[in-house]
Amino acid sequence: MHLFGSETTNTSNGARPLVFYVIITCLLFLITFFSFPSKALTIMSGELDRHLKSYNYGTKADNRWVMPSAHDQLTFEKNV
Repeated sequence: MHLFGSETTNTSNGARPLVFYVIITCLLFLITFFSFPSKALTIMSGELDRHLKSYNYGTKADNRWVMPSAHDQLTFEKNV
């Protein structure tokens, strides 16, 4: 007994073969994968305080930026 006829891509109950679903799943995966934006990784080096001061966090008069502790700087260096 054959589940699939040689002239059709549907089974006797109207379902499509597994290969059809595998192909559709792969196509959807590829579309999803290539739709994500690709961003280059930037490797940073140098002093943490100079890097943070380069960002505009407001005016210099508001004194929001605080010098990182030695421990924070060592942690930053280990992660870079």
